[in-house]
Amino acid sequence: MPACAYPAQRRPVRGFTLIELLVVIAIIAILIGLLLPAVQKVREAAARAKCQNNLKQFGVAMHNCHSANEKLPPLLAPFPMTTASPYPLAWGTPLYWGLPYIEQDNLFKSSYDPTNPDGNGAGAGYRPWIGNTEYTGIKTYICPSDPGAGSSGMVANATPWNASWGLSSYAVNSQVFALVNPDGTMNGSGGPGGSQWYGSTRLTDITDGTSNTIMMAERLAVCGTPTSATYGGQNRHSFHWGGVWNPMFANSAAGQPIGVGSMFQIPAKYNDSASCDMTRPSSPHTGVINLALCDGSVRTVSSGLSPTTWWMACTMNGGEVLGSDW
Repeated sequence: MPACAYPAQRRPVRGFTLIELLVVIAIIAILIGLLLPAVQKVREAAARAKCQNNLKQFGVAMHNCHSANEKLPPLLAPFPMTTASPYPLAWGTPLYWGLPYIEQDNLFKSSYDPTNPDGNGAGAGYRPWIGNTEYTGIKTYICPSDPGAGSSGMVANATPWNASWGLSSYAVNSQVFALVNPDGTMNGSGGPGGSQWYGSTRLTDITDGTSNTIMMAERLAVCGTPTSATYGGQNRHSFHWGGVWNPMFANSAAGQPIGVGSMFQIPAKYNDSASCDMTRPSSPHTGVINLALCDGSVRTVSSGLSPTTWWMACTMNGGEVLGSDW
């Protein structure tokens, strides 16, 4: 008689204990904690590179504009300044006049209407802003690290005129684009559009050297806590209009500091008025600010730059020798 066959006994499956699970979770958390700063550094490096590329594009645009007109555009005035101009009544800043040279010619043309008076006494054609239905943002004028510019790079339905205002993360150096005295104060009379705002600078006028003179610097599009969608709150600036809120710095006529008081702020926080003064250049990057020089190159300077050297680099014909920290 065959012996009774007994079924093979299964070995019990051993699971993870609670302590082992906690150890695994802790290890994963540590690895993520070590990886996250590296990812953030890579992301910020990419954003800074994009910001530098934007400044480079603007520098090249200004050189192309200079080649076409034999001078740089004005700080805030008609350009070219002749009755034969296709746009004799349009006003704008260098960022506005630079649109055709950064492949935004169609947008530039759509912002000018010779049959449409602005209702502000300036006559037909005075319309150097972008209508709400026409403007979708210009990435070249927005730094990816600038949180105040938003994804669209614009403020819709802003007063006056209920138009859309294009924001900018960059500001031009008034010492280059305006008429200035040897001490850096504005030279001329009148407000925006007066003789002091016209500029007409040629590259040969920059006797300190185009590689030693700042053309444009970073400046956060929004400083302080926004109180309204208007440009009058002095916490936003557009690249078309807005008087002292235009993207410019080192402008005595606009109540902005000149000399060593125009020194940039870094790192600046757009929702912190203490660290972000709209009248001065500012950067969201830690420890550095990106600049476009008048020779079309881009330079990164650190917070260690002295205010004296900074101002020397702002003036275009002061005859100074830049410090060793430049």
